[in-house]
Amino acid sequence: AARITRAAPFAVVTGLGAAVTGIVSPTLGDVVGGIGGLATGLVLAPYSRGQEHEADRVGQDLAAAAGWDPSGLTRSLATLEREQALHAGQERPMAFFSTHPALPSRVEETEEYARKLTRAAGRPIAGSRAEFVRKLEGLPVGPRPRDGVVEGERFSHPDFDFTLRFPAGWKVQNAREAVGAVAPDRDAIMLLQTAGNGDDPDAALGAFEEKAGGDLRSRAEHLKLGGLPAVRTTAVARTRDGPLALDLTWVAHANRVYRITGATPAGRATTYRPAFQEATATFRPLTAAERGGFHEIQLRLVAAHEGETLAALVARAGGTGWNLPMIAVANDIDATAGLGRGQLVKVLRAEPYRPR
Repeated sequence: AARITRAAPFAVVTGLGAAVTGIVSPTLGDVVGGIGGLATGLVLAPYSRGQEHEADRVGQDLAAAAGWDPSGLTRSLATLEREQALHAGQERPMAFFSTHPALPSRVEETEEYARKLTRAAGRPIAGSRAEFVRKLEGLPVGPRPRDGVVEGERFSHPDFDFTLRFPAGWKVQNAREAVGAVAPDRDAIMLLQTAGNGDDPDAALGAFEEKAGGDLRSRAEHLKLGGLPAVRTTAVARTRDGPLALDLTWVAHANRVYRITGATPAGRATTYRPAFQEATATFRPLTAAERGGFHEIQLRLVAAHEGETLAALVARAGGTGWNLPMIAVANDIDATAGLGRGQLVKVLRAEPYRPR
């Protein structure tokens, strides 16, 4: 998920496949700063069906104890089932439901379990549904520019004012401690991470060298990336799975130093080193046009006219970001039914994002 924050600027890349596991180790991960996390793979999907049912029950127990309606989970799952049906036959991210209980069974079981629970007294956060829905106005939906933006092989960050293009055809993912990419054959990876504050890439290399306990400076070369000071070196790390070739570059920009790491089994180094260096060379500040071109998808509310159809409301509201069936699902309404006067309908809009 996504996401870059000022406290933890990038995210550990996951879901890179079992082939990556053989080229990383926890020890190396400690030194390189996150590569070890690449071996975790798709840790979310493999939950057992029993674990998922247990999680449903625990969630309902907590809701009832806090004064909330435990059958709310049932309604949420039913809505999720409708949303899933919209994508029937399409490849879904993570093949999540291939290892999770089918939604119909979860709807049925949570509905039955909710009837067995006693709901404690609670204080509602809104006096009516309309009042509650109004609290959702402006809610960001989907990836946020402040966390960084992935477009194909390119990663850009409007707040930190840089962009980098990973090698063509590589799968790019962004999470909490790094943004990274994996080669199509899953035998090489690249990571972009923060190495600390400052404007001296040499100092960052020195700190890394001291932690790694090897000689990196003797092979280092100084260069410019997008007009920014940088230093590059190579290394070979000994791991339990064999030697790992590393291509390491530090670049300073806007009082931060970033490290760009390429890693592959040593026997593949000559194959991938040009790709590592070509991708690294694309790191640069954003142009003025690029900085002004980011948008954030936000939830907006549109009040219906008496008897207005959903299609007419969508046409009146303009670009909503969701198609008509998805808007019907998100609002739990019939796409063909007439709407009531003042009925609030949730839609999506792309709003300009201003870098901070």
